[in-house]
Amino acid sequence: MADSPVLVITALGDVTADLVLSELYGRGVPAVQLDPAVDFPEHARMSVRVGEAPFTGDLSTASRSVGLSAVRSVYWRRPTPYGDPRQGESLQRVSPSNSHAPDTRGC
Repeated sequence: MADSPVLVITALGDVTADLVLSELYGRGVPAVQLDPAVDFPEHARMSVRVGEAPFTGDLSTASRSVGLSAVRSVYWRRPTPYGDPRQGESLQRVSPSNSHAPDTRGC
């Protein structure tokens, strides 16, 4: 487990996440930083395989690659909201904080 990385999902330049990354590195814990809205699809690639066993796959960023089944934990802290920068601010942005589906269980 000592070689298992922490996946840090955050906006680049997030001071708090930078402190967490510094602490992880200081403790010898490998980490991979990703900002999905900025990194995909030009600077990062991911493939995932889901089956009977736990999911597997690979994540490659501009500086690192990691097998997803090796990730020990995920630290999620305010990544850049999703959107198509070619559409400008008028595009409805989708992110985990505003992408809740309506509850239809009582219908």
